[in-house]
Amino acid sequence: SKPMLAPGMPATMQSLSRLIVTVLFVNTLQIAMGALRVSQAMADAAIRQDAALHNEMRSMMDDDDDVDGGKFIQLGNGADSGSEASYMHDSAASLSSALGPRWVGSELEADANEKTNTLLKGIAGHQALGTLNRMLGALP
Repeated sequence: SKPMLAPGMPATMQSLSRLIVTVLFVNTLQIAMGALRVSQAMADAAIRQDAALHNEMRSMMDDDDDVDGGKFIQLGNGADSGSEASYMHDSAASLSSALGPRWVGSELEADANEKTNTLLKGIAGHQALGTLNRMLGALP
């Protein structure tokens, strides 16, 4: 009679078990190798995409050198501070008209400046009051 490798299990069953384990192992190896191939392909694609992005950025930076005198593109055609002030004024006026009657840029700017100055004076006044209190506290 054939020797039994596991108690109570015939040799043919053990052979079948070994065959199943071997098939599963080989199948697992094939899946792992496929995953490695996919991972390598993805890594290669990422490297190519990264290189393309670097080339595109380099090209854009080279294009920036063409701007006249290193100024902004909007100001690159010999624009000076007078035309910039005119542009800012026109822009503010068009914003005010687009936002309606409750938005008057010049009035809002004046109000903001007034309130900022009041706040700063209040802070300075508080400091002055603290200085006076310290001076009076130093008197005998």
